[in-house]
Amino acid sequence: MKLNSIKISEWQQFLKVEIDFHKNVTILTGANGSGKTTILKFISNHYGWSNIILATPILEKHQGAYVYKSNFKPIKNETGEKITYDDDAILGEITYSNNRTGYILLPSQQQNNQSPIQFFNIFNQQNIDGLHVNSHRPPPKYSKMESIPVDPMNAEKAFNIYDIQNKSIYLSEYTDKTPLLKMKEALISMAAFGQGNNFIENNKNIESLFINFNNILKQVLPEDLGFQDIIIRIPNVLLKTETGEFLLDACSGGILSIIDMAWQIFLYSQDKNEFVVTLDEPENHLHPSMQRTLLNDFTAAFPNAQFIVATHSPFIVSSVKDSNVYALKYSDLGNESSLESGKRKVKAYKLDLTQKAATAQDILHEVLGVPVTLPKWADAELQRICSQFGSTDITTEGLERLKQQLKIAGLEEFYPDAIKSIVENTFND
Repeated sequence: MKLNSIKISEWQQFLKVEIDFHKNVTILTGANGSGKTTILKFISNHYGWSNIILATPILEKHQGAYVYKSNFKPIKNETGEKITYDDDAILGEITYSNNRTGYILLPSQQQNNQSPIQFFNIFNQQNIDGLHVNSHRPPPKYSKMESIPVDPMNAEKAFNIYDIQNKSIYLSEYTDKTPLLKMKEALISMAAFGQGNNFIENNKNIESLFINFNNILKQVLPEDLGFQDIIIRIPNVLLKTETGEFLLDACSGGILSIIDMAWQIFLYSQDKNEFVVTLDEPENHLHPSMQRTLLNDFTAAFPNAQFIVATHSPFIVSSVKDSNVYALKYSDLGNESSLESGKRKVKAYKLDLTQKAATAQDILHEVLGVPVTLPKWADAELQRICSQFGSTDITTEGLERLKQQLKIAGLEEFYPDAIKSIVENTFND
C-alpha cells in the first residue's frame, strides 16, 4: 500500500493544498510556517507518530475568556449545507493506492477547547507500512559498551529498540542510552551471533543483515569518504575507509546523519514489498554536496520505498528528476477565497521539470522566497554601486568602470547581476 494524494482546504494557514504523491519521491518545500511538517504529520499518523495539532487562542467576548479554535472553513455541498462526519469537521482527505479515501477529521468537542492541544482522526484510514525520520538527529555522544545482548538481534527487534530511543529523545523523556549505543549493540550482536565460531552456532539471517547493511553504507555514504567496511573491535564499532579507520562515534554530524537514516530505513525495509518513508529536513548537518546526492542514493538503495520529503534545501529540491515537487507558498487572497480578504494563505504549486532543473540560486529566489544569496552587506554594496549607473552608462567605457568598482568591492563575480539590475532599474524608471 502506498499513498496517492492529500488534499487540505481552508484550514489553519492552508487555502488549498492538493498534492499528488509520486510512486518514488515527493518533495515538499517552502518557507517556515508554510505547513510542510503538518502534512508529514497527517501521513506519519498512519504509522504511530503524533496526531497532535495546536489550535489558536481566540477571545470569546461574551465569555470574557480565551478558547482555542482550529481555524477552518466548513466544507459545504452544492446546496450550501455543511459537510461533516458525525458533526466532526472534515479538514481534508487522503487517497490510497487501493483507491480508497480517508478523511482527516477534527472532533466536534475539540473545536472550542480550553487547551491548545487537539487530536485529529483519519476516518477510513488504510494500513500503511512506514516510518518517520524526524528532523532532529540524535547528537553524537560516545557511550562505552558495557554488555552485548545475548539474544540474537534480528531486524525487527533492532528497529524497535532504536525507534524507542529516538522517540524518547523526541518526546523529551529521560533516557540514559543513546540511539547510537543501541546501533552499536545491534551491530556487535549481529557480527558475533551471525557468523558464529567453533562454540557458537552461526545464524545466516543475522549474518546477512550485517553484510547487507555494510553494502547499504557503500551505496549511501559520500564517495569521497571511501567507505570500505564496518569493523568490530569489542567494545567498539569502527568504519574502515580509504584514508584510515575511525570510531563510529567519531563520525561528523553529516556522516552520522546519513548512517542514522540508513540504519532505520534498512532495518524497517526487511521483508516489505512496499512502504512509506517520511523525511523531515534530511539536509540537517549535510554539506551541499551530500544534499545533492542524498535522495538519489537512498532511492537506489531502497527501491521499494515511497519517499515523502520536507526540505528547505534547493539542492534536495532539484536532486531527483523522476519525482513530484511542490512548493507551499503564501498568496495574498484578495477576492480569491471566501475567507477574510487581505489575509495570506498557503497554496501548493507543482514545479515543472524546468524549475526542478534550476540552479540553487534560482530555487532559493523563485521557490523558497530568498531574494538573494549574497550576505546583506554585500547586497547593499552591490546596490549602491548599481545606483550610480543609468541607461547612458551602458557603453564600453561605462561597463568597464562598473567592472572596476565591483572588483574593488570584491564583487567582480556579480558583474552579470549588476548589469541586469541596472537595466531593470532603468526600465522601471
